[in-house]
Amino acid sequence: MDLDRRKSVHIKLLADTHANFRIASFRLKLSMQEMFEEFAQRVIAEDPKVMKILQQLSDRKREKLVKKLSKSDASTILDIIDSESPYSQDL
Repeated sequence: MDLDRRKSVHIKLLADTHANFRIASFRLKLSMQEMFEEFAQRVIAEDPKVMKILQQLSDRKREKLVKKLSKSDASTILDIIDSESPYSQDL
């Protein structure tokens, strides 16, 4: 029985991110695989430094979503106001 079973993960990175990540791994004499494995292990162990990075990422993602919703909501509200306006051009 093979105790060292592995799962493949397929991810997409921006071209510049991939190139610079590869350079960083080369400078450290590590493979990209080793770097991803280490990061995943630290997430599993809930390493405080790694968890702080991930929380910041989550916060930025949520903030971006809130901003998108705000713009969308503002547009919808303005459309409703315009359609209800007695000065609307659709008379």
